Amino acid sequence: VVERRIASNMFEVTVEPGSEIAGKRVVDLNIPQTALIVLLKRGEESFVPRGATVIEAGDKLLITSRKHDLDELRDFFGGSKGSSAKPPPLPLSPS
Repeated sequence: VVERRIASNMFEVTVEPGSEIAGKRVVDLNIPQTALIVLLKRGEESFVPRGATVIEAGDKLLITSRKHDLDELRDFFGGSKGSSAKPPPLPLSPS
């Protein structure tokens, strides 16, 4: 995992093919209630995901949470087979 900090409470997850979270709805991820998937980038499209949004391989998720929950979230997403967690690159460009 390569990390570059932009904010103490945000990081980006890239969902790789074969990831355990690929094919799951956001609501079914069982992430802590303090966490929020702020943005989902799929190809050239970026949008705010809802609970019914299905995560796909190749998606990039921008996640925010309380600072003391970030390590647990990084372990959850980084420890999921086929996903990687890192702080998002700067700057976040609007799509």
